[in-house]
Amino acid sequence: MTAKDRTWANNQLRHCRNSAILTMASLRLIKNGALHVIGGETIVINPDGIVFGAGPSDRQGRRFEVELAQLVDEHANHHERLTESLLEWWKFVRRNLCKESFEVTKAYANANGAMAALQKQPWYAYARALRKAISHDFHFGFTNKDLARLPVTWAGKTIDGSMEGKDMTGDLLDPYTA
Repeated sequence: MTAKDRTWANNQLRHCRNSAILTMASLRLIKNGALHVIGGETIVINPDGIVFGAGPSDRQGRRFEVELAQLVDEHANHHERLTESLLEWWKFVRRNLCKESFEVTKAYANANGAMAALQKQPWYAYARALRKAISHDFHFGFTNKDLARLPVTWAGKTIDGSMEGKDMTGDLLDPYTA
């Protein structure tokens, strides 16, 4: 399959959506205290892949080990740290959701000669500016061509030239907008 194939594009967008759904489900489980179920587990990542319930042979040689007890401890004893990490995780997933969805949509439009129609969509210029900021250390950087297109507004939020070099703020990509 290629970017020209609608099935490819739909599958990629479904994966992006499912990643966000899995994250929200995980956040819900964590918030409800389900961490205790995995508290004693160690996940091993070795050249063969990711190993849950690793045995001694999985823990030999090159490997990276993740002790899940850290999360249980943070939930019980350092809840503010865990809450901060969970918020950052959710922001990470939202940014990835928007960036990847934008790139898939753009690739599909390019492959099918529909880029001009895509660029006319009311959300396109806004999403493009966000995707660019996400890809560049969360700072806005505009070319002369970008500046000619600004300001752009979508869903009551505006990106304009005064944001040059500034951090992308969370309100521009809140959960609902994402």
